[in-house]
Amino acid sequence: MMKLATLWMVDRTVDGTWRSPVATELFRRWSDDGEPLMLRSSANFVYVVRYRGERSVLRFAHASERSREQIEQEMRLLGWLDQTGLVVNLPIPSRAGEVVESVETASGMFHAVLLTALPGEHLDIESLAPSEFDTWGAMVGRLHASFNDLPGDLRRPPDWPGVLAAASADQGPSAGLLARESAALERALARLPLECDTYGPIHTDLELDNLLWNGDRFGMVDFDEYTTGWRAADIAKALNDLFDLGAGLDDPRLRAFVAGYRSYLPLDDDALAALPTFTRLFDLGMYLRLQRALADPLDADGERRLAALIGRLRAWVERYEQRTAARHQT
Repeated sequence: MMKLATLWMVDRTVDGTWRSPVATELFRRWSDDGEPLMLRSSANFVYVVRYRGERSVLRFAHASERSREQIEQEMRLLGWLDQTGLVVNLPIPSRAGEVVESVETASGMFHAVLLTALPGEHLDIESLAPSEFDTWGAMVGRLHASFNDLPGDLRRPPDWPGVLAAASADQGPSAGLLARESAALERALARLPLECDTYGPIHTDLELDNLLWNGDRFGMVDFDEYTTGWRAADIAKALNDLFDLGAGLDDPRLRAFVAGYRSYLPLDDDALAALPTFTRLFDLGMYLRLQRALADPLDADGERRLAALIGRLRAWVERYEQRTAARHQT
């Protein structure tokens, strides 16, 4: 999640037809025809647009949120994954032949990419049959198996040590709670193996909203936060909604997912037992990102227009603090 002040800086320019002059200015690096239409704003600004007759995706981020180098590396990753036979959206070069365009606008510097749009639909976890959980697990397993051959220049250092360090160093009103949670997670993670079968490049967000199902094929999007970590962490994040529905480690849907995954890579019961630990790690990272997102004040119009979003984010933060405090009281 980007800073809400940054989000509002662009979203306030969106008109009643979902057009923004910022998005249009960026898209002009690709074409003089077409008007991007807002799809969503979260970690990135995402707009849809027709480019040479095809539906495409304009994605951009403020320079304070992501570096050009990070995005260029992600675009090279997408090209590499496409060569392995996986279905991913691909970058479309600009008129200048650039994969990433950096543009100084009235709202600041933005890094933009234009991506092919993947066919398919997003499915709801409650509607999935066991066979579809198996397919989903196989997709994650195939991705991880492909990652075994990822070139060194496309690999990223792990981000989880930074999450633990930031939580330990936090000086806010929940500093003591975050320090205890960080210490507990550090002890739990120290017990986990760092072997090639269990630890390596991961996507970090393979939930259903980042998958497009197209018959018996599916595409993956949003590799912007790929990193290095335990592969079971990808499974924990992918199945987060299932766990929110009350599923345990013996749930038949989880078992179907695991069966599909094991058709590509081994996954032992110790790794499965660590899924709750990885869920806690992701939640801690989310808490820190939301605190950052909410830190800068908005003007009165922004507070009013984003009131529902702010309310949801603050409610999540409050629930996290309550849940974590209860955990450390037991």
